[in-house]
Amino acid sequence: MNATTLSRIIPYVTLGYPDRATTQALLDLFAELGIQRVEIGIPFSDPMADGPVIQAASDYALSRGTRFRDLTQLKLHSNTDYYVMTYVNLFARVGAENRFAMLRELGIRGAIIPDLAPEHAAPFRDAARMHNIDLVSFISTSSDDSRVRTIAESATGFLYAVSSAAVTGTKISSLEAISRKIAVARQVTTTPICIGFGIRDAATVRDALHYADGAIVGSALIEKISPTVDLSTNVAKVKAFLESLAE
Repeated sequence: MNATTLSRIIPYVTLGYPDRATTQALLDLFAELGIQRVEIGIPFSDPMADGPVIQAASDYALSRGTRFRDLTQLKLHSNTDYYVMTYVNLFARVGAENRFAMLRELGIRGAIIPDLAPEHAAPFRDAARMHNIDLVSFISTSSDDSRVRTIAESATGFLYAVSSAAVTGTKISSLEAISRKIAVARQVTTTPICIGFGIRDAATVRDALHYADGAIVGSALIEKISPTVDLSTNVAKVKAFLESLAE
C-alpha cells in the first residue's frame, strides 16, 4: 500500500448511512489511514448530481431520520479537512450565513454545493468567507476555457474537476478531456484540484492523481457499505477497499 497515494484519496460518506455510528467509525478510520480530505454527504430528497448508489444511501438515511443537524453529533479529527456536500435548499432554508456559522463551529473546512451556479454564488461565497468556510467550485469537461479560468481564479479549498457529464458512479473511459481543463485551471490558480465522478479502482485513482492533487471516491465506496451487516464488517470492507486503491 502506498501511504502517499492513500492520503490523496478523498472518500465520500453519506451521513447516517446506514447509521450515525457507522459514519463516525468511518471518519475514525479515515483519520487512522492518514487521509487528508473527507466529503460528508448530507442526505437530500431531490439530488441532481448523485447517481443511484448515493441516492439510495441518502434515501435510506432520510428514512431513518437523518438530518443536517446530526453533523453536530460527530467527533471530527483535527488532522483532517472535512467538506460537507449537499444542495442549495438546505442552506437557503435556514439562511446561508446561519448554516456556514454552524459548519465553522463544528470545525468543517468547506462546503460543496453542486446546484449552486457560479452566477448566483456571490451571496453564498460572501457568507462562507465571513465564517472562514471554503466554498468549493466546479469545472467540467463542458466548461469553456474562459469559464474555467474565471472559476479557478476564485477557487478556495480545492477545485472540483468533474470527469464526466453523467451522474456519480458512472464508469469513465478516459480522463483526457478533464485533464485539458485542469491544465487551463493551473494557469491561474495554485488551489489543489481534485477529480471526481467515475473514480472506482486503483487504475482510475492512478490516472486521476497523474493529473490532479486528489481523487474523490464516492459511489464505489458507498457500494461497500450495507445496512444488512454489522458495523465492524462495514468498516473492514471500506478499509480493504481504500487500501486496494493505493496499491
